[in-house]
Amino acid sequence: MEKLGINPILILTQVFNFFVLMFLLKKFLYKPVLAMLDKRRVDAERTVQLKQELEKQKESADKEKEAAVLEGRREADRIMKDAQTKGEGLAKQMEEKAKSQSEDIVNRGQEQLKMQEQEIRTKLSGEVSRTALEAAQTVLQDSLTEAQKKKVLEESVKRFAAHA
Repeated sequence: MEKLGINPILILTQVFNFFVLMFLLKKFLYKPVLAMLDKRRVDAERTVQLKQELEKQKESADKEKEAAVLEGRREADRIMKDAQTKGEGLAKQMEEKAKSQSEDIVNRGQEQLKMQEQEIRTKLSGEVSRTALEAAQTVLQDSLTEAQKKKVLEESVKRFAAHA
């Protein structure tokens, strides 16, 4: 083999060096690189899982948000309807109260008018009675005797008292 230019010791040395180099590379380079690659793969898988979970949570939160918004709108509509109903009821109460107060005012006014009318009638009847008595006295004094005057006067007073 030496004639062919092949040195068996050199080949053995190179094979030995190759195996030592392979051993050293495997121990100090390949294992840490493979461990780092495995770690990155695991981290990537974990990241994908977390992303999926976050998307699910986001979808769930979006659904809850939509449900809450819908419920809020329903509640707001219900509150508005209640407020409108209460407002209408309050308006009716106020209208009835105002109507009642106006009727009370009218009734009091009518009562006052009746009382004033009664007072005026009483005053007028008293004045008419006095005037009639005075006229009767004047007429009677001239034409009747004292006994007749007294009798006519008493009858007139009785008649006026009966009318009053």
